[in-house]
Amino acid sequence: MRDLIHTYITRILNPFRIALPHNSEVLKLIEDFSDELWYKASSSNLRNIIYKHIRLINTEINKLNKEERNKIKGIFINFVNSTEKFFHEKLHIKLDLLNIVTEHRVSIKVLVDNEPIPNCNVSISPSDFKHIPIAYVTNKLGMIQVYLPRGKYIITILKQERNAYVYYETEVNVTRDIDIVIPAYRKELRPPIPPTEKLKVIEKPKFIELQLPLLPLGWQQAIDVHEKWMQMAFAAQLRCKGRFLNKRIIDARHTFTGFKSSPLLQQLRYDPDLRGLIVTKEMDVLSLTDDHTLIGFEFKSWKGLSKHDYGIEDAMKYYYYGIEYVYIVHRRINNEDFHRGFLNYLESSKLPLGYAIYEPTKLTILREAKLNPEINDSGVKRRGDFIKKYFIYAGGVKGPELSGCVDDYY
Repeated sequence: MRDLIHTYITRILNPFRIALPHNSEVLKLIEDFSDELWYKASSSNLRNIIYKHIRLINTEINKLNKEERNKIKGIFINFVNSTEKFFHEKLHIKLDLLNIVTEHRVSIKVLVDNEPIPNCNVSISPSDFKHIPIAYVTNKLGMIQVYLPRGKYIITILKQERNAYVYYETEVNVTRDIDIVIPAYRKELRPPIPPTEKLKVIEKPKFIELQLPLLPLGWQQAIDVHEKWMQMAFAAQLRCKGRFLNKRIIDARHTFTGFKSSPLLQQLRYDPDLRGLIVTKEMDVLSLTDDHTLIGFEFKSWKGLSKHDYGIEDAMKYYYYGIEYVYIVHRRINNEDFHRGFLNYLESSKLPLGYAIYEPTKLTILREAKLNPEINDSGVKRRGDFIKKYFIYAGGVKGPELSGCVDDYY
C-alpha cells in the first residue's frame, strides 16, 4: 500500500499541486490530503480518506471569487478524473468522484412575514453532519446564490436581533439547479419569570472573563448551526487552554450519554448504584481536573433560548451522576438584560448552579458554581468516582484542531 500511495502522490497529486495558482488554503488542504494518505491510509479507510479530502478541496475552491474559481475548476476536474482512473486501474475501486464535484446552482431567499431579511446568516451542511457547515450572509434582497454538489443538505437560517431571534431549518435534496424561498420566523428572547419571593436585583454583576483559544473560521460559524458543534468546540478549547478558573484541566469531553464499552458494561449492569451510567442523561461537556474534580457544562444555543429552554432542569440532573460543579452556559445574545435577568433568577432561586456566557473567543462567568449538594450520598459518590476512573470513555474528543495551546490564557 505504501508504494501505491507514493506513486499516486508523485504522479497525480503533486502535478495537481504544481498546476494550481498560488492559493494558501487550497494548497494547505492538498498538503493535509498528502499527509493523511501517507501516514494513515490502509485498504480499509482509503476510500473514506479520498472522499473526505476531495470534498474539502472542492468546498474551498467554491469559496473563491468567480474568476479564481473558473481558473482552478478545470484543473481540479482533471485531477479528480485522474484519481478515479488511477485507483480503478490499481485496486479496481470505483470511486465515482464526479458526483461529489459536479455542482448545481442553489438560490435561497429568506423572508419573515413576506419581507426579505438582509445580513442574515445562512449555513449549509451535509445532512449527515460529517462536515462543518459553510456560512453565507444574505444581500439587501435577502438572497444568496451558491453552487453545491449533488446531495442532501441542511440549510439553517439564523439572525440575532436585540430582543428576538430569526431562525429556520430545512433539508433540501440537490439534484439540479433550484430556487428556494425560506419562510423564516422571529421569536422573542426573554429571561425566565423569577420566583414569587422578593427578587435579588443585580445591577452590575461581577464576572470573570476567560479568554479561549481561537477557533478556525469554519468552526466559528458552525457553533451557531447545531448545538453539538458548540459543545465540540468548547471541549477542544478547554483541552487546549488547560485551565478553568483556578483548576488545571487534564481532559475535557463532549456528549457523554453513558458507557458503551463491553468490559465496563459487565461492571455496571449488576450494580444498583452504577447501572444508571449505562445510559445517562446527555451531559454536554465534562472536564476532569488534576485534583480529580468533575466539572459539567450544560449548553443552550440561541435556538434553545428562543424556545425558553434555559437548561436548569437538564443541568440539575448532572448531580445524580456525581459531577461536583455544574455550569449552565448560554450562547451570548445582544441583550445584556436577558443575561442579567437569568442571573437574577438563579440567585433568587438559591440553586447551586453556576452561570456562564459563551462566545467563540471567551467564556464570561457571571456566577461560580457551588458544590453538588448530593455529593455525600454514597451512590452519587460512587457514580462520580467511576466516571473519573474511566474518563477516557466519558464522551468524545472530535472537534477543531487548535494551535498555540498554552497552560494559562488569563
